[in-house]
Amino acid sequence: MCRRWPSARGTKPSSRRNIHEQWSARVAWGDATGGYIPPAKQALLSDVVALYSNEVAFVALTSTGTVVTWGDDDAGGDSSGVDSELVNVQSIESSGSAFTAMCRAA
Repeated sequence: MCRRWPSARGTKPSSRRNIHEQWSARVAWGDATGGYIPPAKQALLSDVVALYSNEVAFVALTSTGTVVTWGDDDAGGDSSGVDSELVNVQSIESSGSAFTAMCRAA
């Protein structure tokens, strides 16, 4: 069951709380290279604190500073080439076809 986005006073879920504490389901749809979340990626979506997107890819930032990516591989949906560098991620910015992560020094 999905919970509705709170409409009172235009509130949004707190970015400091775990999304799964507030929302009970992950629902995505669309082209497999865009909105669709492959089952292997769904299994990694725990403790998500923020979601980011560009035109055809998505990034979920977890409370531990790791990321889960999906969507078009050429637009940032495949982060396997930089996974070793995506540690202690603090914030993410997106463009039309790429992402940039700011990471805290270990």
